[in-house]
Amino acid sequence: MDADSALTTFRAMWAELDRIGVHPTGTRRYSWTAEDAALRRWFTAQASARGMEVHTDANGNIRAWWGGRPADGDAGVITGSHLDSVADGGKWDGPLGVLLGFLAVDVLAA
Repeated sequence: MDADSALTTFRAMWAELDRIGVHPTGTRRYSWTAEDAALRRWFTAQASARGMEVHTDANGNIRAWWGGRPADGDAGVITGSHLDSVADGGKWDGPLGVLLGFLAVDVLAA
């Protein structure tokens, strides 16, 4: 994946995320809300589109594995972030790190 393709993918993914939780005083993506549910659906769809395995633990944390779950001692790359935001956070608060993790998978898969 070249830089232009990565930028196009980033912009398309961000356009989907940018409208979730918009509020006049900032972004509101609180846990356990309709916005949170929308973000979780987005995450699951993005992971599934990349052939990733999605797992949700008993605390509601979502993980996606590319290439299957690793065995103990396997080498790998881990990236992490959060989907929710602080009260009236900036639009980059939270999902940007998740989006970049998916974009990294795209680049590595290319």
